[in-house]
Amino acid sequence: MDRAGLPGIAKTFPWDAYFAGLGFPGIQAISVNDPAYFTGIDALMHEEKPAAWRHYLAWHVTRAKAKLLSRPFVDEVFAMRQKLTGQKEIEPRWKRCVRGVDGALGELLAQPYVAAKFAGDSKARAKDLVTSIHEAMRGELSALPWMDEATRKAALVKLEQLHHEKVGYPDKWRTYDFDVSRTAYAADAMAAERFELHRELGKVGKPVDRTEWGMTPPTVNAYYDPSMNEIVLPAGELQPPFFSRDFYAPVNLGDEGASTVGHEITHGFDDEGSQFDGEGNLRDWWTKETKAKFDEATKCVQEQYSGYEAVPGVKLDGALTSGENIADIGGVKLGFAALEAWEKAHPEEHRAVDGFTDPKLFFLAYAQSWCSKETPQFLEMLARTNAHSPARWRVNGPMADVPAFAQAYQCKAGTPLNSGKVCSVW
Repeated sequence: MDRAGLPGIAKTFPWDAYFAGLGFPGIQAISVNDPAYFTGIDALMHEEKPAAWRHYLAWHVTRAKAKLLSRPFVDEVFAMRQKLTGQKEIEPRWKRCVRGVDGALGELLAQPYVAAKFAGDSKARAKDLVTSIHEAMRGELSALPWMDEATRKAALVKLEQLHHEKVGYPDKWRTYDFDVSRTAYAADAMAAERFELHRELGKVGKPVDRTEWGMTPPTVNAYYDPSMNEIVLPAGELQPPFFSRDFYAPVNLGDEGASTVGHEITHGFDDEGSQFDGEGNLRDWWTKETKAKFDEATKCVQEQYSGYEAVPGVKLDGALTSGENIADIGGVKLGFAALEAWEKAHPEEHRAVDGFTDPKLFFLAYAQSWCSKETPQFLEMLARTNAHSPARWRVNGPMADVPAFAQAYQCKAGTPLNSGKVCSVW
């Protein structure tokens, strides 16, 4: 809504003073996620006594900054996390410090990291991997039997508009303009927060910067942004055991190719990403008939995963995890299609490794990408709150839906990973 509409949701809130306090008094266009929240806050400001607000706000500030303070505060934060996750002891201080530096000065920390861990032709090799998965998705979209031609054309246009150049690290590094002291950790962190807030607000009224990254290069993760229609693969993700310029191609395709690149590309076409077009606009580009078939395939995936247990007695929420499960299944299919294309193009490079064929190595690498150690408490919390399935089901779930796995490992018909019922969207 525009600035003039704000008093309509919170009559007495001092909007002008608020925006002036941020340093941006002239902001006019406002995104309000939940207008009723502000109406409720406005009423509470008059119903509650100032002392109650002081306690409430002091608690929020202390809770938000507790990790930056002395040991008693840090211990209290961990005590809560310990209850929720079952984690036995807090991470070593050096790990927490590195995480703090990465959050505050990520693209500065990234420069020596990239030089040490992602040098030479690593970026070029990773981009080749991305291209191979992108080509596999084009083939998949072109052949889907349940998609009519009008929707297929729109899907292919979206795929061609997908940006996948953000691999490893940005071409231009971000600079940071605030002082850092060796003796005041909390002050440094808060200075970084102020810098980042003003950097974000400084974008108001300016064109979108398509070169900006939403993750730091050392981050071990990746993402798809539907409003930008792009995937981003930081250098931290493109490391062993996920990826290496020296790995045998089926291993890279099964691990990074399927579990990450294929997964993120598929997010552009999952139950959420499919609501955006190739330019990042929230727009319905589906015909009614094809959308009904898409919804039916999505329901199959939801029902499949709702039957899995995180821990005894606690089943997964198939609707909550739907998008990630669709992306997992799609990622494995795309990775395997890329493997088949690679085998045809490079017959001279085939080799058995410890008796494992290329398809076996592909699936083994994918499974190893999800190796993890989790407490029962953490698994239960994950099942109740997280959009991702636990690691076990990010492996066994897709394997049950990709017949090539049962063929490679000769799974008997009627067994869990060769049940005869396959759920697949892409």
